[in-house]
Amino acid sequence: MNQSLTIRLAQPEDSAELSRLGWRTFWTTFIESNSESDMQEYLEKTFFPEEQKREIADPDRRIYLAFSGAEMVGYLYLRFSEPHASVSARDAVEIQRLYVDEKFFGRGLAKQLMEKALETCERMGRRTIWLGVWEKNFRAQAFYKKWGFRVVGEQGFQLGSDLQRDLVLERAV
Repeated sequence: MNQSLTIRLAQPEDSAELSRLGWRTFWTTFIESNSESDMQEYLEKTFFPEEQKREIADPDRRIYLAFSGAEMVGYLYLRFSEPHASVSARDAVEIQRLYVDEKFFGRGLAKQLMEKALETCERMGRRTIWLGVWEKNFRAQAFYKKWGFRVVGEQGFQLGSDLQRDLVLERAV
């Protein structure tokens, strides 16, 4: 890798670039298994600059951005709200999103973002971390399994007109 990777908290002025990266990483991750219209509908509601700005400002979220030089190449959204009913601890932290630009796959960036998630939980005194992952996203499931996450439940995820099934995973921090 030529450039060093850095991770920092998102700022409101990052919202446009984060929107573009969010759109691109979600699209490349899921387009092969979903209809273009469902993808388009979800992305238009989720990854536009004003929504990203709102999420960055949300006190119940912490959003970290990963950069290679000046290029944003990954992101981590942590959410500190009531967890899914199947999660064992009520003060658990949710990994709402963890995505890496595909040209950075295999370079350890997802590992660094996961380490940031766990470090944040420890610093806050939280002992459990959880997430939802699509039942057909086997690459992500393998990654989370390596980190010691286990399935504790399931939840729905609305992608356009398609109600999908997410597995709910958790692990101790």
